[in-house]
Amino acid sequence: MKIEKCGENKAKIILDKADLKKLDISFSSFEEDVIKTQVLLSNLIALLCETKIIYCDGDDVRVDVTESTDNEIIIYIEPEKAISSTHETVMIYSFCDTFRLIDFCKNNLLQARNRITDDKLYFYGEKYFLIIKFRYAKSTVLGKQNLRNGTDDKILCAKIKEYGEKISDTPLEKILLLP
Repeated sequence: MKIEKCGENKAKIILDKADLKKLDISFSSFEEDVIKTQVLLSNLIALLCETKIIYCDGDDVRVDVTESTDNEIIIYIEPEKAISSTHETVMIYSFCDTFRLIDFCKNNLLQARNRITDDKLYFYGEKYFLIIKFRYAKSTVLGKQNLRNGTDDKILCAKIKEYGEKISDTPLEKILLLP
């Protein structure tokens, strides 16, 4: 288990495969709101407050849970007072051809369309890059379909935006309307 302070009053916890096996939990445990995960989150919040990584003071705490492409679970914990009611995450997806891009969008992003606040399509280094900004409400478990094969690498995102050729400002709107 790796714990990082990632902001003035925000923590990031990474559970690797060994941690998940030891705790006998998986990403679906968080999606299904299993008691084990509730206890784990309560203990993590207490630990973060005791060690002064975050300052709760009895505030409600928002917990965002994601699954990385390496099957690690990443948990972000932040007191509600320190945040607005929604959170945005930028994800980058790469595709070697347009057929895979279209297939991915139709099979994975159709259900998440109401949570997508911005999307752009770039061509850079012989690949297509779809950069999507997702909006989440408080205490959301981010769905696997939104993160599979994606990255939130801010340096890569900046590099693509600076050096890549922007193909479309609204690719999903166009792709999802295809027959």
